[in-house]
Amino acid sequence: MATSSQGATTDGVLQRFDTDNPHLKKLFAHELFGVVPEGCGQLLQGIETAAPDERLITAMRVRHGLAEGGVLMITTHWLRYAKQGRVFTAIASDEFWPLDGGLDLEAKLGGRPIFRTPDGNQFQVFPTIPVVSRQQAKGFLAIYKLTALAVVHMNQEADDATREGLAAVAVGGTAAEIKELAALRNSGVLSESEFEAAKARLLNS
Repeated sequence: MATSSQGATTDGVLQRFDTDNPHLKKLFAHELFGVVPEGCGQLLQGIETAAPDERLITAMRVRHGLAEGGVLMITTHWLRYAKQGRVFTAIASDEFWPLDGGLDLEAKLGGRPIFRTPDGNQFQVFPTIPVVSRQQAKGFLAIYKLTALAVVHMNQEADDATREGLAAVAVGGTAAEIKELAALRNSGVLSESEFEAAKARLLNS
């Protein structure tokens, strides 16, 4: 996800910035936007695969398996899981998934909320206070979905801008070439019929 210069911070958490992206606006207004466990910014910086401009959107403590603890993070680039060491540092074998909307949540009443990635990884929300953890898990999933939609919107805008730019170049190039052909016709190098034939070829190419 591209961010403005206002989005860069020293603690690694994305800051709100002006945008026309409707999904980003909803994301910035969400109560869990920017809410991360203490030390998460340093944790992200300690991950070898993290990009220099990657920023946290939200994060929460989870358990992966029976005993392993860590942090599930939504960043500007990925959905990430990093194991937590004894001090709040990242362990090298972090995992990450694209922001493509593929995260699912099971949050039954009375049960532990469980996130599932498309490749089968499961993460239990921790600590497990039923009502609080279920609300947090649903909020986390809502932010994940908004982030995925924001990324799609940005990619579509970039594609539209590229297509418009290419069309402008093509039209501009064709107009310039027709002017050159007209100059050749006016100087007598091309006949009227040769000019019309060359112009038709340009317009049809």
